[in-house]
Amino acid sequence: MKKAFIYNTQRMQRFLVCTVVVCLCNTLIYAQSPGGVSTGLTSWFKANSSVAGNVDTAVGSTSVANWKSELGNFQVSQPTVSRQPTFQATATTIGSFNFNPFLQFSKAGNTVLYNTATTPDLAGNNGSLFMVVNTYNGVTDGNPSGLTYKANTYAYQFKPSFRVQSGDGIAGGTGDFYNWAPFPSGVPGYAEKAGIILSCKGVDKSTADLFFDARRNGDSIAVSHRYNQPADGYSYTPIIPTGLYMGSDGAAAGGQNMSCGLAEVISYDTYLTEEDQNKVETYLAVKYGITLTRGQSTTARDYAATNGSTIWNATANAGYSFNITGIGRDDNSVLLQKQSLSAHNNALVYIYNGTAGGNFPAANADNTIGISSDLSYLLIGDNGLANTLSDCAGNGYLNRMPRTWKVQKTGTGISTVTIAVDTGVLSANTKRLLVSADAGFSTFNSYPLTIANGKLYAEVTLNNNEFFTFATDSLQVAFTMVAPVCTSTSNGSITTVVTGGNAPYVYAWSPSGETTANITGKPAGTYTVTIMHGGCQITRSVTLAAPAPPLGPVATGATVCPGETATLTIQNPNAAYTYNWYTQSTGGTPQVTGSTVTVATTTLPATWYAEVQHGSCTSTRTPVVISQPAALATPLVIPVTVTPGSVTFQWQAVAGATGYQVSINGGAYISPSSGSMGTTHTVSGLQPLTTVTIHVIALGAKSCQNSTPGKATAKTLTDEIFIPNTFTPNGDGKNELFKVYGNVIAGLTMKVFNQWGEAIYETNSITAGWDGTHKGKLQPIGVYYYVIRIRLTDGTEVTRKGSVNLLH
Repeated sequence: MKKAFIYNTQRMQRFLVCTVVVCLCNTLIYAQSPGGVSTGLTSWFKANSSVAGNVDTAVGSTSVANWKSELGNFQVSQPTVSRQPTFQATATTIGSFNFNPFLQFSKAGNTVLYNTATTPDLAGNNGSLFMVVNTYNGVTDGNPSGLTYKANTYAYQFKPSFRVQSGDGIAGGTGDFYNWAPFPSGVPGYAEKAGIILSCKGVDKSTADLFFDARRNGDSIAVSHRYNQPADGYSYTPIIPTGLYMGSDGAAAGGQNMSCGLAEVISYDTYLTEEDQNKVETYLAVKYGITLTRGQSTTARDYAATNGSTIWNATANAGYSFNITGIGRDDNSVLLQKQSLSAHNNALVYIYNGTAGGNFPAANADNTIGISSDLSYLLIGDNGLANTLSDCAGNGYLNRMPRTWKVQKTGTGISTVTIAVDTGVLSANTKRLLVSADAGFSTFNSYPLTIANGKLYAEVTLNNNEFFTFATDSLQVAFTMVAPVCTSTSNGSITTVVTGGNAPYVYAWSPSGETTANITGKPAGTYTVTIMHGGCQITRSVTLAAPAPPLGPVATGATVCPGETATLTIQNPNAAYTYNWYTQSTGGTPQVTGSTVTVATTTLPATWYAEVQHGSCTSTRTPVVISQPAALATPLVIPVTVTPGSVTFQWQAVAGATGYQVSINGGAYISPSSGSMGTTHTVSGLQPLTTVTIHVIALGAKSCQNSTPGKATAKTLTDEIFIPNTFTPNGDGKNELFKVYGNVIAGLTMKVFNQWGEAIYETNSITAGWDGTHKGKLQPIGVYYYVIRIRLTDGTEVTRKGSVNLLH
């Protein structure tokens, strides 16, 4: 090929991926087509062809001998094995097409695939071509040709590192796609090995024609030469051989061979409308992780599915036009992109459909997690800001990236996705993925990042119009407080342990002014610390409690009698403590000090109060009671034996008594006749019918416990003997017996006779008597005679004789 101008392209050291679409002049409409645009489709070469043999390699070899169009109507070939490009199923160090396969060409190997046939005409006189190619070694190789096509007088040529050009052999145009905004100084926004989309459509053939259009990644390229608007004085047209050539400008060795990778080539024989071109470019952009721009700026273009629906709205997503990439399924274009990483230089985020579980397939084809329904997309774009942890979230408790991604989700076939970044790319403090419906992350869900196989990742469900970014763990602050003690009120301390957030941490304490994590030598009070981390800060307050006073003492009171001294004792005293004793519950001054004290008593009961003093601390006061013991119960005294000359008194034992004393007729108290602990007392030597009064006191352990006197009175018996002269045994319960009565009778013998001198009754019992009967028969009324011999208690005997009247 000949050129009218040579451009200095030594600064272009990046790879471009080109997709070429040529439109055939025919009326075929295909069921599946790029972007769903089938009218005018003349060829469709895919490195990831689903048709066996379309990428023709020998068994055990990666060398590509033939590359066949998906339409089955055309192929390009290379019969010489040494000049065949190689099939790469996954990314290499010099080629990367968003996990999709590609053909790697080599300038050194003079690789090229071609077909010199001129029929069918793939592009016609105003066709549209797309190419996905990278720019590896493009400048070094002298801006080689990636694709040329000519079937008649109309020629099309792509140079991935330089320009796109078309013409009719007489006139034409060129579009240069380097050194334009948004890439100052000619530095593109993608790596040399990454794929880009190159396209051109139309041929300018006269001054009236303005058909020629050249684009890179969907963005119109400044036309540098045009038939009726020459930038440098004349128009330009490529001079190339007839046929289709991929990887060079002709079939012969030593041509403009490239070292680039090539993934997809598409041709139409029609001049595509903007709507259809956008569908084709959307298909390629989603598949190869390429951001579509417009206006030679970072302003994103809308992305359209095959049915025309918008799957990325540039206006609604304004501000998030960087690194647009995603996953999706669109059956009309045979698109099933299950994982993606933007091809652009500052891309960070991988997105995988489903739960990766820490396994990240090297190729899209190896990802076994399908998208369940057609026309389902999840695209993300970021705001292009820094990936440092310099913004704040969660009220300052965590740092997040200023860079934020927005989600546009279409359809129902995508649920959980895995968001991942390479380890080592972000700060070591990056621990969380934040997801929010709010671009400012005023509220959010936080997901921990897991490390596996060289990536940090989180599995989440992202909804339409949500945002996500990366952040630190939430700042966790733990305080350990040591309160000052009673003996040193300014020896408190606070130890601060901080985790999470964005270390290192900066501390500012108030009111003490320290800038360390820990503070010591502090009195009781509230301290505030501001912790700064990565530009964010939180403030926490912590209180050092006053020294804990000792517990109130446990003390033993006393029981004494009024006027006695009482000994009060602290139980289990601590030698380090001082024990103060007060006569009031609060205030006042100590009356005595010590763990054991003796105090005088007057009025009882009395209460003293004991407190513990330890350094500056004092306990509450414990009441200690001095009580008077209760008096013993009054003895209950009764006479139990009374004779004409004596009386014996008795009382029940009184609980707690230590002895008893008795007083007779008001005399002095003496011990009972039964002994000091005895419970009886006999008063003897009395005259008959003498009254005796006794008082008994139960003695306590202390004198104030003595009981009040128990009292009893008795009278000695008479010493006379009484023999009745009449009795009436008639059953009325009165005077039923004839017997002898007397208090001095020790024994007797009594006999009763009738008027004829017959003995009818005899007894020796002092308690028995005659009931008026003889041999069981009641005797008649009358006078009866008795003879009674009586033995007295003093041992003497007397005999009494007489008569008694028996009445009925």
